[in-house]
This record gives sequence, C-alpha cells and structure tokens, in this order.
Amino acid sequence: MIPRAEDRIALAIAHGGLDGHTHSDWLVDCAAILQAESVDWHRLGEIIVARHIEVPAAITFAYFKQQLGFEVPPEFLREHINRATSHLLKLCSGLVQIRPKERSGPFGQILRGLAKKHRMISGKQQMPAKAKDRELAVRRVGVVVAADSELFVKNFRLISAPESSGKGNLDVDIVLDVQPTTSRRRIEMEIVSGETHLCRVRFRKWNMHDGPLRLHVTGTIEKPPAGSDLELVSRPSKQLRRFATEAERQRYDSLPFRVVSCKVA
Repeated sequence: MIPRAEDRIALAIAHGGLDGHTHSDWLVDCAAILQAESVDWHRLGEIIVARHIEVPAAITFAYFKQQLGFEVPPEFLREHINRATSHLLKLCSGLVQIRPKERSGPFGQILRGLAKKHRMISGKQQMPAKAKDRELAVRRVGVVVAADSELFVKNFRLISAPESSGKGNLDVDIVLDVQPTTSRRRIEMEIVSGETHLCRVRFRKWNMHDGPLRLHVTGTIEKPPAGSDLELVSRPSKQLRRFATEAERQRYDSLPFRVVSCKVA
C-alpha cells in the first residue's frame, strides 16, 4: 500500500521544495506522478493548504506549466499563487528557503537560517512529544598539542562483548581528543551496543582554534546485552551531499578522535 498521488506530490514538495538546492529528485518524482497517474486537484489543493506549503507549491506548479508544458488547471494555479502572495511574511520566508543556498549571500543565509528554524519549531509543536534522548555530560579540558593523525579513529571499542549482563547502569568516564577543525560546529558522537543506540555525546565548538580539542565525557549508560560490544562512534552533525565542499565537510562531517583514557564500570 502506498499513499495516493496527491499525498505523494505534497510530500515531495514539502520535503524537497524548501531545500531545492540540495537535489532535484523531488521534481522528477512529481513529474513522474503527473505523467503516469490522474490527480484530484481539489484534494491536492486541500493538502497543500493543510501543510502550509503554498509558496513552494505555487512555484513548483508554475514551473511545470510554464517551462515544461504540463496541464495544470489554471484555476488551481491561480488560487495557490494568490494564497502564496497574500501573506507577505509567509511569502518572504518561503522565497529565502527556496532560493539556492550558494546564491543567497551572507544576509540571505542569515534570513534563511531564521526562517528554517521557525519552520522546524512550528513543525515540532504539531508533533507528539517524544522521549528525550540520553546525553552524557561533556566539558572541555583544553586544546592539546597535535598528534600523529593515524592515532585518530572514528570508532573505539569501550567494552568487548561481556559474557553476562543484567539490568542496571554503567558509569562512564572518558577523556578524548577530537581531530583539529577550524570551523565553529557541533561535535556529535554516540555510544552503541551492536545495532542499538544507547546515548549521545554532544559538544558545541564555538572558537576557530585549529588544535585538537580535549573533552572529558562522564555519565551513566544502560548495561549492554550479553555478547554485545560497547562502542563510541563519531557521527556527522548533518547529512552531507556526495559533492559537498571541503568547507562543508569541515563543518558537518564526522570527526576522528583519539581516546586518552577510558573507564567503564
């Protein structure tokens, strides 16, 4: 069972239209649906209004009609262009998010970030609350002298497959160095047991110092199942495109680290 054509078009616009600079797959998906299936335009219009995606929808269907020659009902297009342009704040917010990121300029990127943050907060308020993920306490110890890059890894085994395990917690005390980066960024790691996520290790790096950053990680985690390794794994702070720039990788990619000391008991 799959969603109806109207739902799939709305999903494609909602997920791709506001970040259209990332890829154009969502446009191809919409075109394929319009070519192969019949669309209830009235129902599609109701979904667009309910999802508050009038601005990207108006631009999308204007492009399909004017540039690609698709048969989009004139009244449908006119209605959503009117809806998109009737609310100035919504129009400006939609336009700064749709515009390619590389062409926004510094001021445009600030506006885009604010608009996207507002959209994400509004979306979360409409979703059911979920349990807060467990995070370990992290504090900065200092910046240390650079070491051989071969000593840095992206995953480190904390405990090797314990033979027995029961209910309870383990105390974690880890000191580690994170490989140098000149970007202000979020450093993301997690502790896993096999395929199971146990907790996050998260730290915000505010300065642009390029030396290795030493962090002290403490807290408690659940005991892993018997026969499961316990590992500390570095994670990217954002999904990267295949053709991401070096600056984007410096800011978002997973960072290698070196464990200086580790105690889990």
